[in-house]
Amino acid sequence: MAAITANLKEGLKYPLLDNKKFLIVYVLNLLIFALIILSNYKIILNFSNLQNPVITINTILSLISPEVILGIIASIIISIILKGYSYKLIQSGINHSKELPDFNIDLIVLAFKLIIVDFVYAIIPILFLILGSNNSALLSIGYILFIILGLICIIAEAHVVNTGNLKCAFEFGDIFELIQSFGILNYIGAYIFYEFTYIIISFVLAILLLILIFILIPFGILTLLIVSILTLSLLSTFILISKYYVYGTLYDLMNKSE
Repeated sequence: MAAITANLKEGLKYPLLDNKKFLIVYVLNLLIFALIILSNYKIILNFSNLQNPVITINTILSLISPEVILGIIASIIISIILKGYSYKLIQSGINHSKELPDFNIDLIVLAFKLIIVDFVYAIIPILFLILGSNNSALLSIGYILFIILGLICIIAEAHVVNTGNLKCAFEFGDIFELIQSFGILNYIGAYIFYEFTYIIISFVLAILLLILIFILIPFGILTLLIVSILTLSLLSTFILISKYYVYGTLYDLMNKSE
């Protein structure tokens, strides 16, 4: 437990080791939030201008203007870049690096490695959830699989990062052996401990944001929107950098326990 706590403390300090790189990730997150909000605003604005606003497939398609499409494409590209950066953050965690990783062109390739892993691990639970839309038993199985495979997926991603080989994400024998050597309950406990910590951080910042919004109400909706985007982007940046680094350190701890 001491090592798990030490890794968390290390991970909470990690985002603050390089203000310049933190700022780059922050700006990228800021752009994603801004593009999503602007795209939705454009769709709502187009919908309000319709003379007979009836929601149909054709109506929805007519609301999606070129600006909306460009906004969606741009946010997807930025998300892919951040996913690739997450790969490097896991790598930094495994190596207990004291420096935030650099931004390179290979982030796109690295991103798709993790995206493929996430997709493969998520596809079965998603199918159960779709099939279980009218069946509570299948729906329950889908949720249970999401939790179990989600926990395995975290280690599978780190396994890919550590080996550099995408196939290693599906070497279930090695992954299960890694988890068992560390202790299944120890791993679940560490996961709950880490996630609970990030939830507390998010909750505290949300309370502070609500207080700030209450104070800034007289300044209008635009000010409130800008402050909310800036704050949520800051939270998203901190948690992204810290969490992926922490799970990298956890994987390293598992390796050492074998």
